[in-house]
Amino acid sequence: MRSGHSGSSTIEGIVIVGDIGTRSSRVLLKYTMDATNAKRSDTVDKLRKLFSDPKFCPEPISAYIISHDDQHMSEYLADGEKRLEFVSGFSGSAGTLVITLEKAFLWTDARYYIQASEELEHPFELKETDATSETPGQWLAKNLSSGDRVGADPALFSCSSWKELRSEMRKTGVNLVEITTNLVDIIWLEKPPAPSNPVVVLPPKYSGLLNLRGSDIEYNPVFFSFVVIHVNNGITEVQLYCKSSQLPTPEIKEHLKLEGAKIEMHQDGTTDVTRTVHLGVPTDYQKECFTRVLKGVIALNTARFPQKLKSYVLDAFARRALWDVGLEYGHGTGHGIGAYLCVHEGPMSISWRPRPDDSGLEADMFVSNGTTHLII
Repeated sequence: MRSGHSGSSTIEGIVIVGDIGTRSSRVLLKYTMDATNAKRSDTVDKLRKLFSDPKFCPEPISAYIISHDDQHMSEYLADGEKRLEFVSGFSGSAGTLVITLEKAFLWTDARYYIQASEELEHPFELKETDATSETPGQWLAKNLSSGDRVGADPALFSCSSWKELRSEMRKTGVNLVEITTNLVDIIWLEKPPAPSNPVVVLPPKYSGLLNLRGSDIEYNPVFFSFVVIHVNNGITEVQLYCKSSQLPTPEIKEHLKLEGAKIEMHQDGTTDVTRTVHLGVPTDYQKECFTRVLKGVIALNTARFPQKLKSYVLDAFARRALWDVGLEYGHGTGHGIGAYLCVHEGPMSISWRPRPDDSGLEADMFVSNGTTHLII
């Protein structure tokens, strides 16, 4: 709180005006919208105007879905791909925006409820995501009318997620349509340019399909490219496309022709680590939660199961001790790790939500154990 003159104080956007210290004090509460909120509202209004612009939407749409992801379904993004953050102010690594003609919502998971409540600005409202809550597609199916059209950029959705959205909305006659020109890009006048950093070559023994790494996304050793794999006359070919500016030296270009290019150093595995450190004296409740999380970690680490078991089946091992006393956590339990790649690597993941590309767990796979409980 900041004290002002003549009995005026300001508390996070609420202005209190009054003659403090007198019986006849008059206090007027007035909510003020700051410049940032006004900017978000203006951005949403600009998007809504495009809903009926025939240059971008051949037929008018009633809602627009903004995915967090880029064209590679990346969790962490280059600055110019952060469309969801540009529109809403939310900077978390997972989420979906739905903007209708009258409403604007963000769906995200339990990792980001606190962050979203702090970062979201008018006119956005938070929708929580768990096993029992409505998905964006289900909400749109229930709140729009039969025949309404919902637009989205298909390049920013996986095939499976697009089909799921379309299926959910079709149940009530709502149509999901492709808007191939991203509407956010139309109004994002100062969008950061795409990065074009040099590519790094790893020895093939450390890699899978490709032994290339980059730095186009902060803290993620990847670069923007597309690989096309096809069989031609029985010969398998791998074709790589990326910007020529990312191949600045003859040595790096030459590796595309030769196998086994050598470098002096190899970056090791990549994952995230979360630890809880109590600064004070924990309560009995906190001790109980910590103990039950530990039981879940041990149960998952010591689980025995057959080869090719779908990884989501193991999720209950981690949660059982919490479930016994009515506790839960709203995010997944475990994920694959990268070899000089990204923090979260698939297709294996231990979560209550099955993955269509989960091929089952096998020996020598690395999967994290993130059993937890969030006390808010």
